[in-house]
Amino acid sequence: MELLKTSLEGVMLFQLDRRSDDRGYFQQNWSHDLFGSAGINVDWDHSAFAYNNKKHTLRGLHYQRAPYDESKTVQCIRGSVFDVVVDLRVKSPTYLKWESFNLSAADSKMLFLPNGFAHGYLTLEPDTLLFYHLSKPYSVECATGILWSDPTLKIDWPEISELTISKKDSSLPEYSE
Repeated sequence: MELLKTSLEGVMLFQLDRRSDDRGYFQQNWSHDLFGSAGINVDWDHSAFAYNNKKHTLRGLHYQRAPYDESKTVQCIRGSVFDVVVDLRVKSPTYLKWESFNLSAADSKMLFLPNGFAHGYLTLEPDTLLFYHLSKPYSVECATGILWSDPTLKIDWPEISELTISKKDSSLPEYSE
């Protein structure tokens, strides 16, 4: 596993090792020892999949407020996504900065986000599947988000021909609200 740099403090991108042969491959996605050596000491609460059947499906920008603010890993295991994280930690030197990552099933990369970040993505292919580890249970009362097109954030999303987005995500507030 190789740790790749990001511009946001605490956000880490891991290049995962694949061992391939004529049967396919084996890939380790989490190790307490390896991730602990990178300063990540999280007890995961649960894991989840997010399946998207259409290209240009947008989900996010989501986060959970305290006491259910969560750390997470995100890995694309089928298809590809344009993945975005936004620093919402008021005292952080990168407060309200964002960074994007192209994640795909072919690249074996996994993103780690500590709590205090909003997360969203745009699928770049149909039939895209993401896998998550999450540190806290889902809480309807604490789940919230920021509008994906928030003018304060100025996220440079790829060109979108036909957007698929939920009513909930399309009506999220702007950060200033």
